[in-house]
Amino acid sequence: MPLIVEITEGIQKGAKFKLAPGTTFGRRQTDVIIKDPNVSSRHAQVLIDQQDQLFLQDLNSKNGLIFNNEIVRTLHLANNVAFIIGDTPFLVLEISDKDLEKMFPSKSWEEKFSDYMKTHSPKTLLPEKVQPFNPMLELHFIQGLQYEEVITVGYGPRVAGFYSFDIPINDEICPELAFKLIPDKKGIKILNCSLDKVLLNDNIFESAFLSSGDKIKIGSTIIKVLFSIAEKAKLHESHDG
Repeated sequence: MPLIVEITEGIQKGAKFKLAPGTTFGRRQTDVIIKDPNVSSRHAQVLIDQQDQLFLQDLNSKNGLIFNNEIVRTLHLANNVAFIIGDTPFLVLEISDKDLEKMFPSKSWEEKFSDYMKTHSPKTLLPEKVQPFNPMLELHFIQGLQYEEVITVGYGPRVAGFYSFDIPINDEICPELAFKLIPDKKGIKILNCSLDKVLLNDNIFESAFLSSGDKIKIGSTIIKVLFSIAEKAKLHESHDG
């Protein structure tokens, strides 16, 4: 079942946050921002072990993590586990998928479009020539707040970014415009729109043709690229014919 974490005391008492691989804790530019002077800028991060269990890893912070009145560097996360970061106490809670959706509702595309339009001129939204991706592309979020989300991309060009109503990347490090996916005769091309924040297979790049298994990294978010099996089968059949 999904896990969340709640701040139980202090000025942020009652604040709740989703836990997923890649979730970061710290004083600024993290998924869980803690208003506590004894918390490091990037204090800790949620990771997943070989048994698919979540644990919290200290990021070489000054004060570490406090569990059972002891300073620790790693901490397994499970229902009712209590820990302290800086002077801020947290409690891990297990909730149902239904309650998770109520607590952290997904925005509809209309809401995302409305948010996008508030910060963009209509002139920037002129339509481009749309072409199909062959094979279709699947973007699997394997780390970050969108963990286990899958976005299927069947046509392009497509735009990904923090404010994008097309392919939204829910990561505070993600720029407004992160990358574009463009159909090409040679395959599916990814165009990097933010060289200092978007990596492909841990490498800096300007543009590249995607291959199945490639990993796009933005902040704590990692997206694994897979080509649709059905579309690949169709492609092979057409070549065989």
